[in-house]
Amino acid sequence: MATKNVRVPFQMGQISNQAKRGWTVRVNGEEIEGVESLEIESPKFGTVRYGQHPAGYDTWVFDELGGGGAVTIPYMIHPINGMLYVGVVEQNRPLLGRRIWEVPRGFMDPSDKDKAATALREALEELGYEFSQPIKLADGKNPNSTFFDTSGEDEGVAFFGLSVTASALIETKDSYAFPAIVQEAAKGDGCERIYGSKFIPVSRILYSPDLFSAAAGFYLLQYLQKKTAAAVLYGEDL
Repeated sequence: MATKNVRVPFQMGQISNQAKRGWTVRVNGEEIEGVESLEIESPKFGTVRYGQHPAGYDTWVFDELGGGGAVTIPYMIHPINGMLYVGVVEQNRPLLGRRIWEVPRGFMDPSDKDKAATALREALEELGYEFSQPIKLADGKNPNSTFFDTSGEDEGVAFFGLSVTASALIETKDSYAFPAIVQEAAKGDGCERIYGSKFIPVSRILYSPDLFSAAAGFYLLQYLQKKTAAAVLYGEDL
């Protein structure tokens, strides 16, 4: 009988003085000397490990749950002019120093059966709208291969597209949006407030300071281009 692969975290060894690269460990502002290895673990998010890399230097590694979460890009193709609009939410990102508009995304929850479930849950939480049938655009992506561990099978960040019809949206001054009652249902994930949502032309996120949003835009365009080419070539929508 075949056995299921067991996830083995990236192995960190004890740090030798000769291998030290210069990281300093502080706890509550106090520097801790002589640290050989360190782990900070959360059952919801994963484990941050500090120790010696097999290559011979000290470093840290984030072993995120599932190797990464899901990035979702809701989209609407205008039925008359064919323009592509994508759904974004406004959130405060202190590490960017301001609020930004970005596509929904989030960590994989222990209760999620797969990344598609993560995508649907995050979209519902951040947009207040219950989507169906997520379209996988890309998977297995590592946001920083120096520090993020995606060495396990089927790990890494996954990108999904979520189609919505124009009839579900209302037209605003320079964009489209879900009705107020839908937006008010958005609650975020309990720690990151959602200030609002809207659908904007895809060109406005392709060079976003949020790399996940920019990548999602390019993946979506690639998917739609292939879909259109297939329809022209075979006379059907694949």
